[in-house]
Amino acid sequence: MNVQEVERETGLTRANIRFYEKQGLLRPNRKANGYRDYSSDDVNALLKIKLMRELDVSIEEIDKLQREERKLSSVIEERAESIDEERGNLSDAKIVCQSIGEDGITFRELEAGKYLEELEQLAKERGAENAGQFRRKQDILRETLHPWRRFFARMIDEGIYTISISVFFYLAFHMKDSIVSFVCLTVLGMAAMIIVESILLSCFGTTAGKWLFGIRVLSKDGKRLTWREVAERTGMMLWHGLAFEIPLWRIYRLYKSYDAYTDGETLAWDENCLYLIDEKKGLRYVAAVAAVTLLLVLYGVFEFPSEQIYKMPVHYDGLTVEEFAENYNKYLEVYGLADEERLNRNGEWEEPQALKPRFRYELEDGIIKSISFEIDYTGKEENPHYRDEVTCAALAWEGGKWKSKMRMMMSDRLLRLEDEIQESGCGNYKAYDIRQDIVEVYRYEEKDGGFYPQMSGEDGRLHIVFEMGEKIRE
Repeated sequence: MNVQEVERETGLTRANIRFYEKQGLLRPNRKANGYRDYSSDDVNALLKIKLMRELDVSIEEIDKLQREERKLSSVIEERAESIDEERGNLSDAKIVCQSIGEDGITFRELEAGKYLEELEQLAKERGAENAGQFRRKQDILRETLHPWRRFFARMIDEGIYTISISVFFYLAFHMKDSIVSFVCLTVLGMAAMIIVESILLSCFGTTAGKWLFGIRVLSKDGKRLTWREVAERTGMMLWHGLAFEIPLWRIYRLYKSYDAYTDGETLAWDENCLYLIDEKKGLRYVAAVAAVTLLLVLYGVFEFPSEQIYKMPVHYDGLTVEEFAENYNKYLEVYGLADEERLNRNGEWEEPQALKPRFRYELEDGIIKSISFEIDYTGKEENPHYRDEVTCAALAWEGGKWKSKMRMMMSDRLLRLEDEIQESGCGNYKAYDIRQDIVEVYRYEEKDGGFYPQMSGEDGRLHIVFEMGEKIRE
């Protein structure tokens, strides 16, 4: 039988059946496809469990009965005695209720001690102990189930950790998008999750995402979890719930966790804690929806900022010659040209070559005011493109025009400048403060974004001068 048929046979819900399986009271066989196959013995076992629970026999006692560690007669006898005690407690409670009603007092005038003593006296008269315990035993916190609230709360928290870690490392180390950087950032994000959640849940019982959705995580007795308990809980959640962020495995584990949770099973990381949900609506719901929307937008556009951040220069706000050289060398690495000659601290090539431009610097109080360099080819050099030199120099110089890295990062000027140069080829750079002066073009033809020499006849010459310079950008 499948679970729907078992529900009809027993009158139990799927959540009940899954719960009893989780408690080890039911062990159905599995088909080849993994689905449960319930037998008539399983149905009979469920009916026995249902009867025992109707008689208020505990799960622990039912388990002992199944394993024949206890006799049914002993369990039923104890339960009958408990019922007698509960009946006596109810009778005592009724008498005290009548006394309070006859006294005609308000809640403010109520003398609790007087009536508690009356309850205890009534219990003593009938030889009972622990008067009133039948109600106080039920005065414990109960958790409520809201899978989608928990999911979106987790998504917000995870997004905060991931984006914060990514932005920090892109800014601090100019990391390039790659499998290695993805793995490193993922591991660091999980480490941050364990540390931050250990602090927040042990101190406040909630996190940013959970607070927005009105969720608190506590221990079973209603106290805050300890640091160690939170760390263990988060670690188990990362493995059983998020599969350590392994892409396809993560999706599978999220599905399985949702399926188990909605079937009434206790998730591995929830064994020793409970969730309290604030059902109040209002501004918190609005803030939660806004946070989820913002996070989706950030996830959608984060690929662009990561490229922008990786291509950010090293130095800003006015450049010395040495700082310009460091920026230039950074872009040699960005474009995979690091094996070429680099600029030294004086802004000159470490080993001058005929085909490399010579930079000239106009300084004011040690800060570069303008930069000029020229391309001068003579002969039949095949496609002297010089676009790499122009791109690296322009991007290196651009950093000096901005007051701060953050302001430059928020602008798309860097990428637009790069596109302008790449699209213009060896043509006229109309924007971004790059002034180009074609001094001489002899026996070179402009074609496909570059100049090509005429291979027959005498040698030609290509001579172009570039100059860059502009005020600091606020």
